[in-house]
Amino acid sequence: MADIETPSFIARSFPLSYGQKSLWLMHQALPNSSAYHIALAVRIRAPLNIASLRGALQTLLNRHAALRTVFSAGPDGELLQHVYAYRPLSFEQIDISGWSEADLREKVAAAHRRPFDLAAGPLMRADLFTDGCQRHVLLLTVHHIVFDGQSMFALLTELQQNYAASESEDAISRRPAKHMYHEFVEWQSGMLGGPDGRRHQDYWRAKLEGAPHILDIPTDHPRPAHISARGGSLVFGLAPELIERLKLLAKKEGVHLYEILLAAYHVLLHRYSGQRDILTGFLTAGRTQLRFAKVCGFFTNPIVLRNVFSSGPAFLGFLKEQHGSLTESLEHQDFPFPALVEHARINRVSGYMPLVQVLFNFFKVPRTARFDELFLTGHEGEAVCSPGLEMESFGLNQDEGEFDLVLEAAEGRRFWCRFKYRADLFEHDTIARLAGHYQNLLHGIAADPDRKLSDLPLLNEAERRQMLVAWNETAVEYPRDACVHHLFEAQAARTPDAIALVSEDRQLTYAQLNCQANALAHYLRQRGAGPDVLVGLCVERSMNMMIGLLGILKAGGAYVPLDPHFPKARLDLIVEDAQPKILLTE
Repeated sequence: MADIETPSFIARSFPLSYGQKSLWLMHQALPNSSAYHIALAVRIRAPLNIASLRGALQTLLNRHAALRTVFSAGPDGELLQHVYAYRPLSFEQIDISGWSEADLREKVAAAHRRPFDLAAGPLMRADLFTDGCQRHVLLLTVHHIVFDGQSMFALLTELQQNYAASESEDAISRRPAKHMYHEFVEWQSGMLGGPDGRRHQDYWRAKLEGAPHILDIPTDHPRPAHISARGGSLVFGLAPELIERLKLLAKKEGVHLYEILLAAYHVLLHRYSGQRDILTGFLTAGRTQLRFAKVCGFFTNPIVLRNVFSSGPAFLGFLKEQHGSLTESLEHQDFPFPALVEHARINRVSGYMPLVQVLFNFFKVPRTARFDELFLTGHEGEAVCSPGLEMESFGLNQDEGEFDLVLEAAEGRRFWCRFKYRADLFEHDTIARLAGHYQNLLHGIAADPDRKLSDLPLLNEAERRQMLVAWNETAVEYPRDACVHHLFEAQAARTPDAIALVSEDRQLTYAQLNCQANALAHYLRQRGAGPDVLVGLCVERSMNMMIGLLGILKAGGAYVPLDPHFPKARLDLIVEDAQPKILLTE
């Protein structure tokens, strides 16, 4: 049953941070979307004391003001957030006795997608799916406007401590957290209005001057005019031996391991798009002020990375350039991304996120937490949390998102990666190939980091053989006693109405092309074309070129190709040397 107690009075009201304003607007546009729901779904394998679990969750709600927050827009359009002094936990216990695994998964996913009301709240809810005996699945869902990934790490740690203390009747801290989110909003507002804000803004204006705001990587489907937030994801592990080799390389070059992963991602995007100047987003925790390290709230902030690929650089040189650019950009990470988009005054293109369409996110799971598998949605693993609540990932997919492509990397007990993608752009098989190409790049970098970026391997051996051998096995037996124009005439007789030629907005069927080529052949014969007669053909790459070529062959002549874009002196030399009797031109 759900709690129906009434929240107590509002203890504090204050404006929204820049990031919260952006999320609030997105929620107004898509109020039923779960794209900005942060969820943790876990199986609890040990015997469960439901009262203790409920009490531990209520303690979290009591300690962290962000979880008791609601939002409103005043008549003058001013956005405010209001913190209740007390808020009862939204806790629902669902009996799953007799449910199949498929039923359970369907209901958990539906509970995760259930919309939030930002004005009424609550913005954190707990759903416990249990049969009262052996099967327990806990789903925690929080709206991103009051929460982020680092908040989840902190809350999960506290939840375990609270539950274990409740079970053993030990004392636990029930005091409110030392710092609150309103302090961050006040600090951000002061920073943006002061010299640091102007300094950050000047840096980003200069950094992004003249940069392309669109990264076009090949997609499986045409880009829709509106972003649907319908997504998919693919989780894959990186081999321990590969990680060790990359760590050694990182240590040798004086960079972090994630910088090598990021550089390989940039190379992948460069190779896929063919663009030399690309912008990507790099997700930061947004907690440069130490006092906010354990505060629950929405701090996450992407910064924009710009990479300009020169011709023929080696990977190590590119890695060094990226390191310098990343280090510099991180010094200006306090400038909110929504403010950056606002001040950039870019022309927005329908179907694209503004400024950047791809993201990279790296997080290192605290060694004491051992939570890495719990945060890889779609992945199910062994039990990883103890003592108290012994949990393992339930494998809930949280695939919704507005960015074309996101690469997440998590370093914990093992090293995991996940590609998140827009399902209205990409098929799952395409992303699987992309993940394979990314891993091939990493192996190539580990084996020889001095190789040029263009020489680093994307394809595996099977793909390479398919491209170089299988797709080039195009040998076809043709009649030995027929000329090309005879074969064309035979095809025109078989399929007269089929499209034979397309050029810009024009097209010709086989019958039409054959008719026009015949007319030209008769004209050329009247002008003396025939066997051993050379005919010059100087036309643009167009339908006239194909009509001219077939007409010359049908007249019995031999054509001399003359490219109209050649310098005049070269054309004169070819004509003087070949001495064509007839010259066809535009």
